[in-house]
Amino acid sequence: MNPCSFYLISAAYANIIWISVCPLIRMFSTFGLNLSESIVVLCKVRRSLSYKLSMISVALATIDQFLVSSTHFEYHHLSSLRSAHRLVAFATTACCIRFGDMLYCLNVTGTAPLETCTYTTRRVCGFYNEIVPIPVLIPCPLIINFGFTTIRNIHQSRKKNNVTKKSCQSIRRTDRQLIQMIISQSLLRLISYVPNMKATVDNAQQSQYRFSLPNVILSDEQRQSYEKNGFLVVRNLVAPEKLEVFRKRFQDVCTGKVKVLGMTVMKDIAIAKSEFADGEKAITKIQDFTLDDELFKYCCLPEIVKYVENFTGPNIMAMHTMLINKPPDPGTQSSRHPLHQDLYYFPFRPANHIVCAWTAMEKINRQNGCLVVLPGTHTGELEPHGYPDWKGGVNKMYHGIQKFDPNQERIHLEMESGDTVFFHPLLIHGSGVNRSPGFRKAISCHYADSACEYIECDNTLQSYISKEVTAIFKRKTGIEDARFQDVWRIKSRLVQGERINL
Repeated sequence: MNPCSFYLISAAYANIIWISVCPLIRMFSTFGLNLSESIVVLCKVRRSLSYKLSMISVALATIDQFLVSSTHFEYHHLSSLRSAHRLVAFATTACCIRFGDMLYCLNVTGTAPLETCTYTTRRVCGFYNEIVPIPVLIPCPLIINFGFTTIRNIHQSRKKNNVTKKSCQSIRRTDRQLIQMIISQSLLRLISYVPNMKATVDNAQQSQYRFSLPNVILSDEQRQSYEKNGFLVVRNLVAPEKLEVFRKRFQDVCTGKVKVLGMTVMKDIAIAKSEFADGEKAITKIQDFTLDDELFKYCCLPEIVKYVENFTGPNIMAMHTMLINKPPDPGTQSSRHPLHQDLYYFPFRPANHIVCAWTAMEKINRQNGCLVVLPGTHTGELEPHGYPDWKGGVNKMYHGIQKFDPNQERIHLEMESGDTVFFHPLLIHGSGVNRSPGFRKAISCHYADSACEYIECDNTLQSYISKEVTAIFKRKTGIEDARFQDVWRIKSRLVQGERINL
């Protein structure tokens, strides 16, 4: 066996392995059997198998032919079977190092049936993905360059021999065919790799984003801001006339003109302890308005949903809804809301596929108790919560984080009517005291990917709120065997797409 034959046999074996595994998996995927998207081992192995070794072997075979056809005899001894063994072993090792990172970086993300094999966000993975186009493009120029120089060497050898004119014509025809074959092979290999290279580069770009999905709505600047801070403010998103519809509906609920089964109407603890107040002054918040078609229109506003889809994907559930009517503080500071994480109240995951849309219904500033957020805290863990020890009392289910750094940076989100903030469920946030003479109104909806899954909250940081919410639900409905997850199933509603798990 000569070195060139060994290189070509190595290329053939590499192609056989690749063809035996990767295309077969793609064929099975047409029947819904793409296990490499749901099984971690297959995810890693399939993407790590590379046909680039075949390209390298062909390039080495071309270089070998250049060496043996050279008129410089000192090049001939460089072509040997021992050198071929070493070079193929080196090329195999190099491919393992280059593409072996996928064993570390690739993982199955998402929940069934929306699982996908994708890159993780580790920094080392981003480095590998940035250099991916470089090594895979090297073999093609080598094949073209050494292919042409081999033909040139053969021409020079012919000049030393007396070749007849008839033979020259036949040789030229053969040379043209060889040139066409070299160019065609190189172009086909480049074209065949373009989709893979594009997918790899796309994965590399996506790997820097943990908390948002690729979509035409959000700019890179907006996505980077959300990655860093955990919230995104979109100015003037909801028109005033639409907010007026929700304001009127709220007034009808407060006066008793409209009664919706399952909707929770709440009072501030200070109002509840004082003399009776009627109308809007008596109600500080209504929750769970998903069963009210009029207020539920907020959750379905196209201008809201198109942003939500960047965080949840196309199958969207409205999980928790509120219209907040923060009252003027009576001096007890009960109108404030302690710093908390919304995920504490939610028995479903993953957190990165949950987002809140919170829209100001009027001018909101520090005077009337705007939202305050601790930027970047969405990258942390769920913290222990409980009722704060406040002298003026605290509203029902207004749990707050027990321990946090009081010196941590805070941002007060002052907003105009129609401005909307989207924020992550792990972002620590709250709201201040309403020191103005009027009520401060805002409307919000928490959305989740319908493929999210419910989790058990017993014996976890969420045990307390789980028991409290379930007890209230049992008292209202009389369903004694209700579970925390059941409460959320009942009050959630599909906004868009398909209802999968939630």
